[in-house]
Amino acid sequence: MRRVALILFFAACGPTYVEAPPPRYVPPPPRYAQQQYVPPPQQYQPPPQQYVPPPPQEQYVPPPAPQEQYVAPQDPDDYLDQPASASVMIEPPMEAPPPVAVSWAPPPMLVEPPPPMPYEGAVWVGGYWHWDGDWVWASGRWMGPPRPGYGWAPPYYEHRGGVVVYVGGHWNPPGVVFVPPPPGIYIQPAFVRPGVRIGPPPMGPAGVFIPPPPGSRRGVIVPAPIGTSPSVVVSAPPIVRPGMVVQHGAAGQVNISAPPGVTSTGQAVTHSVSSHGYIAAGLPPVVHTPAPPPPVGHPGYTPPPVGHPGYTTPPLVNHPVNTPPGPVGHPGYTPPPSVTPQPPIQHPGYTAPPGPVSPPAYAPPVTHPVYTTPPQQPPRPVYTTPPQQPPRPVYTTPPPGPVQHATPSYQPSGGTPPRRPPVMAPAPTHPLTPIPTPVRRPPPRPPVRTVPH
Repeated sequence: MRRVALILFFAACGPTYVEAPPPRYVPPPPRYAQQQYVPPPQQYQPPPQQYVPPPPQEQYVPPPAPQEQYVAPQDPDDYLDQPASASVMIEPPMEAPPPVAVSWAPPPMLVEPPPPMPYEGAVWVGGYWHWDGDWVWASGRWMGPPRPGYGWAPPYYEHRGGVVVYVGGHWNPPGVVFVPPPPGIYIQPAFVRPGVRIGPPPMGPAGVFIPPPPGSRRGVIVPAPIGTSPSVVVSAPPIVRPGMVVQHGAAGQVNISAPPGVTSTGQAVTHSVSSHGYIAAGLPPVVHTPAPPPPVGHPGYTPPPVGHPGYTTPPLVNHPVNTPPGPVGHPGYTPPPSVTPQPPIQHPGYTAPPGPVSPPAYAPPVTHPVYTTPPQQPPRPVYTTPPQQPPRPVYTTPPPGPVQHATPSYQPSGGTPPRRPPVMAPAPTHPLTPIPTPVRRPPPRPPVRTVPH
């Protein structure tokens, strides 16, 4: 009840205002308050490494080239100064043959001076080392171009990858220039005949080369431009190590140079020779290593065909001709020399025939009849084809049908009936065999009987 009375009392008195307490002043923090410094975290830094320079490297100094005289070794596989035992005659192809890869270098050049040019326009072909199962010497000869305008391309030697890339000499058509095999292509290894003696590999820089001069160490090569004839080094001194070089010179000339210590004498070489193979091959060599003789029956050169611009009739050689003596008194008659009889030779055990033996007397020359032209025979008849005959008729068999026979007017009462004519089978037809016409014979009549009355 008390609670209810309180409620009623407050409701009667109305709302009561309660004043809030005054706010408490809080001073603000100082404007420049001292804050405690917190350093940032430090990252680890390794201590700097002390640089130690490397030790100085010794500079390589190549040893000086030996200047002593070269002495040929005794090993026959390293130095073979013996020339080839025989030569071959090469028929140059009409285009560049495929290249082959040979494992060893060609031998030094041989001396083969060419004969005089037989006619204008002839080309000296051959006189170089050719591969035919082994390095064989291709004998030189004079030849005319196979066709007008064709040019001669000398053999091609190249040192590539430790082997020799070889392309034989050949003819080039007009306007065609020989192009060496490009690098990177596959080259077929060369075929080697059984029992061939393998030589030393090529010794020298990579690139185009020619064989060394005669008498040089086998395996050494001489760098040269493309298209250089191998005969240009025939007159050069022999070399014992790489170093000789062939370069282009003045018009129609090449320069051959070698430093000291390369030749067999140790002296430097510098001279010029003609770039034409037949001229360079005829110069006097320093070392005379003759080429083997050509094959039996090899004429040495091939004459040009008749009608060639440079064709000339060969001179006649005056050989003694054994002609029979003409008749006595003939303008060209020459009496034979007198023959002096000789006594027979007395051999041991010789027995003379009985009676005096007199040498045969010389008989006068036999008179030969004068050759006269035989009379001309009448012309032979000209064979002509006989005229064609008209075609022969082809026999055909008549169509089958009833055979009509003559009916006799009288029929006998008895006896043998009359025979029918035989029917002939058709003969085989042939276009060239005549067919005989069948002959039809009348059938035989029966005998006539008389009847008595």
